[in-house]
Amino acid sequence: MTLDLRKLQQSLSKYAAAPLYFLVGADEYMVDEALAAIKAKVVTEGMDDFNFNSFSGTDTKGAKILDHVETLPMMSEMRMVLVKRAESLKEKDWEILAPILEEVVETCSLVFVFNKIDKRKKFYKLAQKKGVIIDLKTPYDNQIPSWIEYIAGQNKVSLSGEATAILFQLVGNHLIEVKNELIKLRSFKQKNKDSDEVVKVTKEDVLQVVSKSKFENVFELTKALGQRDRGQALYFLAQLLDSGQNEIATLALVKRHMRILSHVKKALNSGLAHSQLGSTVGVPQFFVKEYTSQATKWSDQKINLTINALKNTDMALKSSPISSHIWLENFIIKSCE
Repeated sequence: MTLDLRKLQQSLSKYAAAPLYFLVGADEYMVDEALAAIKAKVVTEGMDDFNFNSFSGTDTKGAKILDHVETLPMMSEMRMVLVKRAESLKEKDWEILAPILEEVVETCSLVFVFNKIDKRKKFYKLAQKKGVIIDLKTPYDNQIPSWIEYIAGQNKVSLSGEATAILFQLVGNHLIEVKNELIKLRSFKQKNKDSDEVVKVTKEDVLQVVSKSKFENVFELTKALGQRDRGQALYFLAQLLDSGQNEIATLALVKRHMRILSHVKKALNSGLAHSQLGSTVGVPQFFVKEYTSQATKWSDQKINLTINALKNTDMALKSSPISSHIWLENFIIKSCE
């Protein structure tokens, strides 16, 4: 059985937790939400010391995991054993774990978390037969606004339509950052800190709170790149990396910016009126002028070449031993030629 995050949550609201889960995905928010839902179902509050164990595949052996899975729960029907970075487990570890994948232990919910997974492996095929696979794909751009509203609801925040759109512009599809910014917005707007009431957030609130964060430098970077200003783009890249910004998250925002420029360029080529660009492309109207100005500096061919270069840079960041900042600097230099 394969589920996404929302279907997992719905399943756990009606049924008992499964004895075996494979969570697959790199989105930190989705992984955290899935684990929280499983743990809330399995582990009684206050019983972590007895019925919950967490390991990392980078420094744990299969035999140790097996011992804890086969340990009976204390004053509960199930216990939970979590293995993060499961892709780091060795073949011999999977061989040791094979018996509890072939015949699951009903008194334990065993949860493996993979950043990525090789579906050809025997352990994956066993999981398909005996367990539940949770596919935690990063949402597409057109799905992000609904996710922002969902996360806002979880955190007692009510966003206006414009506030949602601007938050999307400023944070992109990095959902853990969306959650962090919504928590800050709630704190900013909440008059009574002990109150559980829903707070209303406007576009002005978002611009006042979020633009003061590190995302300001991200958008200075994308603006400089859009204007093909190599010096400024390299400067703001250095600022971001020095502040500890994640390289892959930064690249994701740059990719999204270039996709929007591509859409704006096509819309302009088709003769679409500026007043219609915002709704057609999916950006707030007051950003349209800036995107239009940047799009005129790019040919269709150059935009396509840059988007392809982004894909190659993304692959390099995730797999190359060369320092991440070198790949990002090289991308900016080539894109601004």
